[in-house]
Amino acid sequence: MDEEYTGNDGKYKQLSAEERGKIEAYCSLNCSISKIAVLMKRSKSTVCEEIRRGKYNGRYTARIAQNRVEKRRRESHKHSKWRNSELLNFVERHLKKRWSPEIISHELRENGVKFSHTSIYTVIDPNGENGSYTEGRKCGIKLLPTKF
Repeated sequence: MDEEYTGNDGKYKQLSAEERGKIEAYCSLNCSISKIAVLMKRSKSTVCEEIRRGKYNGRYTARIAQNRVEKRRRESHKHSKWRNSELLNFVERHLKKRWSPEIISHELRENGVKFSHTSIYTVIDPNGENGSYTEGRKCGIKLLPTKF
């Protein structure tokens, strides 16, 4: 019986282009998803999802899968809410008034805008040094130090 790899260490590492090439080779040898997972020391769900996403004309193709991953990465932050200057000004104004990100987020939600407090914390303190004067990573402006 094949042994099953279960990645329970809580840390996920994305597949590399080389790993995608191996998956393509194993698929061409008609290896099962379980066998590929064991050979690559990846979970079955990772391998299965990768094959599903990388299929072209019914076959898994590493190059196409890699191109699709790169496209998703490029476009993932394309429509960032931080590019909305009206929203950014609202958040900055209320941070200067010493409102917490939770209160700001709640106020935005009351006005029909979904924007999490964790996103606000990320811009205030991208390095996790709570209360320091840092530059907002996505919006490119400096915010006043905050005490929460």
